[in-house]
Formats: sequence, structure tokens, C-alpha cells
Amino acid sequence: KKVTQRCPHCDVDMILLLKNRIKTTNEYEERLCDIHQDYYETQAKMVPSQRCISFKAFKYEDDDKKHIHQTAFYYTCPSCNNRDICAGCTLIKTELESKQKRIKIKQEKQENVNKHNVQVQHPPSK
Repeated sequence: KKVTQRCPHCDVDMILLLKNRIKTTNEYEERLCDIHQDYYETQAKMVPSQRCISFKAFKYEDDDKKHIHQTAFYYTCPSCNNRDICAGCTLIKTELESKQKRIKIKQEKQENVNKHNVQVQHPPSK
């Protein structure tokens, strides 16, 4: 399934841009990730064994955080033109959403089994 992102501000499909592709002619313009605090920084504070796999794929230095267009890819909003999501946060967010979806499906299956489970009465023992 193709990974797509929705703008957290205006709920429009965001555009995928590859490394060093920018919407403006100013290549030195700061392109900051709008969800970095929620995803990457949260993962960075966790114990390494609890971090998601995607976190390990991206190691951001301070300068990288200001120029996300210099990483592998990023998403940008064509509508409000001021919202971006970096590659690392895209992968972390997608992984976490997928994990939550699997957990929810597993819980629903278990609830369904419990709901249809018939209590079997055993004969009294001698």
C-alpha cells in the first residue's frame, strides 16, 4: 500500500518530494518538520529497546532538522504551502499507525471470540 500523508493543518493530501527538491528557488530556506516534536523527539526520549524500527533509520543532527529537503524525502502541503513532514517522522508515524491498527484488529478478534464463547458445563466429578 502506498504511504500518503494528510496535512495536519488543512487535511489535504500532501505531495512527496525527493531529496533536494524544493517548492521555492531558495535552497537555503528552512524547511522544518511540523510533527517532529510529536514523533521523532518523543522516540528519542524513549529507551532504545522501546523505539520503533523506523526511528533507527534516521539520525537527525540539528542542522538537518532545519533543512529536511536534504534528507531522502519529505512531504509538503500544496494547499497551505507552509506544512512539511520529514522522512523520519513519516516512517515513524506510519509504523506506529500500522502497529495500532494491528493491535485494534487483534483486540476485536479476541472480543469476538469471547462474545461467542459458550460456557461448557462439565458433569460433576465423582
